[in-house]
Amino acid sequence: MWRPGISGFLCERGNRRYPTDRDHQRQRPVKNAPSRGATSAPGYALRRRSPSRSSSWLTARSHPDRRAAEDAHDIVLEDYIATVDAAKERRDRLTVQIEKRLADWTLAPVVEALQALRGMAMVAAATIVAELGDISRFSKAEQLMSYLGLVPSEDSSGRRRRQGGITKAGNGAARRMLVEAAWSYRFPARISREQLLRQEQLTASVRAIAWKAQERLCLQYRKLSRAGKPITTVTTAIDYLLEQATKSL
Repeated sequence: MWRPGISGFLCERGNRRYPTDRDHQRQRPVKNAPSRGATSAPGYALRRRSPSRSSSWLTARSHPDRRAAEDAHDIVLEDYIATVDAAKERRDRLTVQIEKRLADWTLAPVVEALQALRGMAMVAAATIVAELGDISRFSKAEQLMSYLGLVPSEDSSGRRRRQGGITKAGNGAARRMLVEAAWSYRFPARISREQLLRQEQLTASVRAIAWKAQERLCLQYRKLSRAGKPITTVTTAIDYLLEQATKSL
């Protein structure tokens, strides 16, 4: 361990001695003086001037074990990058396959109508329709909520009624798509360029329903957030309203 001598100690301290009690008594406030925690540039430069430290760092940097560890880190990093690239290629390949299958699907109009909603791109809309099938078989939104496991759990006995978190007992894939779509309503209501392109082939009534639903959901999200509700509770409430908009389409 390197220990500085008396000259090195004075160099690190900027040739200053420790203040005594008399110095504190005679000290007066100075205008525009630096704060106590501030570090002067010359003193910082002097303290950083340690040839033994820099030489030891260079020695450790050029050590064979250090070079071997860096090579191993590069191998792991390249493997992570290759995994991400493979996942992207798989996503793009499956997206193309889904687009091809939509052309001959009887429920393709439903998928196109769902894409009018905010947060509903082609993959999310196709997943929801594939998991739910014919949405008209649910006569009420409460039935659809129960099927997706988005209803609150209940522990009641007699006159006592206690509700907890959602049951999550239904279709997990469709519920996950709705939850991901609900996050987009935390921003103000607007129609993005991508959403406008998705709505070009839709009727005016579908576009009107989608815009009305977006205004309502964005307003409800801000209202619940200002009330101090937990973010998970807000998202679940938006999911309920989003399912109602899905049925109305």
